[in-house]
Amino acid sequence: MLTRIATGLVLAPLVILALWYLPGTAGRLIIALVGLVALDEFNSITNDGKRDVVWLVRVLLFAMILALNTYATAFLVPGIFLFAALPLVVSMLLHSSLEDAVRQAALGTLGLVWIGIPAYLMLDMLGQEDGNVRVVTLFFIVAMGDTLAYFGGKFLGKKKLYPAISPKKTVVGGVFGLAGSVAGALIVKFGFGGEPSVVFFVLMGLVGGAMEQTGDFSQSLLK
Repeated sequence: MLTRIATGLVLAPLVILALWYLPGTAGRLIIALVGLVALDEFNSITNDGKRDVVWLVRVLLFAMILALNTYATAFLVPGIFLFAALPLVVSMLLHSSLEDAVRQAALGTLGLVWIGIPAYLMLDMLGQEDGNVRVVTLFFIVAMGDTLAYFGGKFLGKKKLYPAISPKKTVVGGVFGLAGSVAGALIVKFGFGGEPSVVFFVLMGLVGGAMEQTGDFSQSLLK
């Protein structure tokens, strides 16, 4: 855990500063790399960590989704449907069991939608006015929410939130997580000078924090 915290303290500021001051090509590369790392983590959960043909197909499809942002935005939706079909074909060729093939195809599609679409939208935001503010806000919401949820739950949490899925998460940790997400949004508002009102950033922190915790639970469910 100490290694995880130390890594976050070093990498998070570098990523945020790069997205803030280099929102162009450098920012796009950062989003793509973060997305690939997330996709690899997803693969380690759903494919037993094997970097095989299934992993390669997922990475290539993820790259094509991101490429659509730059070259053919209008084809994103039909592209997603095509990408959903390809893993099924590949899985059917690789797996003797039809059930296993359908499972791998479904998980692959989930990974592309779960990780690929948010990465695509962040790339789209970077291309807009004040897009770097929005992306940095998302990073702050997630990082601060996750950090306060951990420490709040560790030192003050007693009642478990949903032990069947995640035995370490507590009610107090969830509340602290939402407070941390709101604080993260407000840090951007007052530290970087975001244009919308304070109320907007508070609401963004609450909604983003709730979604972050939902995503965290979903990942725990997959594990």
